[in-house]
Amino acid sequence: LYVDTNHLKPLAWVRQFSGRTIVLHQGRYVEGRGLREAVLSARYLPDNVVLVFRGYGPIESELRQVVASHDLHRRVVFLSPVPMNELVLNAVGAHLGLVLYTPVNYNNLYAAPNKMFEYIMAGVPPVSSDIPYAREIVVENSLGNVFKPGDSQDMAKVILNLIGNPDHLQLLSSKCLMQAK
Repeated sequence: LYVDTNHLKPLAWVRQFSGRTIVLHQGRYVEGRGLREAVLSARYLPDNVVLVFRGYGPIESELRQVVASHDLHRRVVFLSPVPMNELVLNAVGAHLGLVLYTPVNYNNLYAAPNKMFEYIMAGVPPVSSDIPYAREIVVENSLGNVFKPGDSQDMAKVILNLIGNPDHLQLLSSKCLMQAK
């Protein structure tokens, strides 16, 4: 769904994380998407970074258990899903958007995830598993970066590198919005 990027403004949910860096994942909670690893990446991130998961799915209770067992409540938050036609608008205000696919099958290896394009339309630089199409879009167009699929530490390292340079992060956000036009 195309959204006019000239009128994007953060929605109310963003205010609850004021002063923190928001790393957003929107989508279903299913196997093969690297969600456990994403939750565990919070162990390597500072308290001023929050991983926000917006979605639902069969492994949600397991993800919540991982958060509880590693005491990551401050760094990992779950929000209710929104309708598909509101995903772009609800991504606005996040600093980075997670695209989590592990190459466990051909579908995941060669995926062209909608969320990647939704983040780009929202001006949110994507941080993606290093799968071929995501690499082509994200890295070759200098819109974000990729990490080793399923590697929590590498994911955190890429996130930290991007948020550690606010000017570069702003440039990536601007490039995303320009690509979306």
